Amino acid sequence: MKKIYYATILASLFLFSQLYSDTVDIRDVFISKLKVVSNKTLIEKGQPSDRYSPQKAFDGNKNTAWCVNKNDYKGAVIEASFNPIKSSGIRIANGLFINRKLFYANNRVKDYKITFTTKDNQKIIKKGTFYDNSCGSSLYEYDLGDGSRTPEEICSGYVQNSDKMDCINYIKNNPKLVNACELDYYGKIGGGNRIEFSEQCFISIKLEILSVYPGNKYGDTCISEISLTTGVSQMGNHPKDDMCD
Repeated sequence: MKKIYYATILASLFLFSQLYSDTVDIRDVFISKLKVVSNKTLIEKGQPSDRYSPQKAFDGNKNTAWCVNKNDYKGAVIEASFNPIKSSGIRIANGLFINRKLFYANNRVKDYKITFTTKDNQKIIKKGTFYDNSCGSSLYEYDLGDGSRTPEEICSGYVQNSDKMDCINYIKNNPKLVNACELDYYGKIGGGNRIEFSEQCFISIKLEILSVYPGNKYGDTCISEISLTTGVSQMGNHPKDDMCD
């Protein structure tokens, strides 16, 4: 039986994020009347039954996750429906994002099938392979203590000085990033997988797991967050801007 969860509050998922461009930003759209279902969910003895529920993948918290049981990932599906919203992409925190150790200890989704349903009930199907450094790119792999890579070296890829300084300051203010999984706040130093497409009105999204990157300790497969995104010219748009006419 499918596990069904409802969220009727208006929610904004995650923080605002930047693409690699200096002129185009992305952010997560505001979702209302969210309903999430899954056909498989991990239930651990002695833990609340909803600890790894599908709703955890849409709660805006990267430290929670929807998970499926060891070696039971094939054909696992998570589906969310909602009021019609405008979106031009999807962002996924693939894996257990609590920290690097747990990220690599558990399975991450490798091959996927994602079905988007538009407001006029058209199906758009995307198949592909997620890359496996979504906890954060190699730019996170530095140690400020031994000076192996300075923040200036890590952020050298930025063209605009303002973007470079944002990157440098972000790293200096977060020295524990070496152990953290973070979503893509500055384009080149964050994690997560993104799929982009032309803006349309959607009413649901369904993700099916086809294969996984195996964990080095456990066999559970997790997705910490899924969010629909949109391109914006400036941050701070009102939730009504995401609603379809």
